[in-house]
Amino acid sequence: MNNNVTILTADKQSGKTTFLTLWSKARKDVGGILTPVLNGERHFYNITDGSDFLMEASADEDFFSVGNYRFSVGAFEKASALLVEKSNDPQIKTLVIDEIGPLEIQQKRGLYDVFCKLLNQQREHALLIVVRPSLVDKVLDMLKSSDKQVKVIHLNEINKPQGGN
Repeated sequence: MNNNVTILTADKQSGKTTFLTLWSKARKDVGGILTPVLNGERHFYNITDGSDFLMEASADEDFFSVGNYRFSVGAFEKASALLVEKSNDPQIKTLVIDEIGPLEIQQKRGLYDVFCKLLNQQREHALLIVVRPSLVDKVLDMLKSSDKQVKVIHLNEINKPQGGN
């Protein structure tokens, strides 16, 4: 079983989603969701098939509020179902969740339930989750009770040149 969890962290709008998009593009063993901004609107992006759907709520649908944002309850349900589906796909070796943020940590909504479910599953895939720096300690506290091996990587460490003077 793979009990690895990697937390990718960096400040808001620092390129985490762009990095993961490029990293996952040529890989057939990566699944999950990314959250790019497309045409000024936040979307969920299915890594496996390249499809996307709007994360933000329209005026007439149920929503979660975080700051000035209104997120669609239905979109989060669809994203959660996609994560469960990909967690059961034997071809997926790394499952990506972009991101576990204030909605999940402070309100226990959004992707919170599916995240907890995935932490408790014994699967063949590793989890790679995006977490902003201010929430890393809270996510690490959540992971303490799991049997997962956790590694925190800052995006700057990945982009840092190796060796040299």
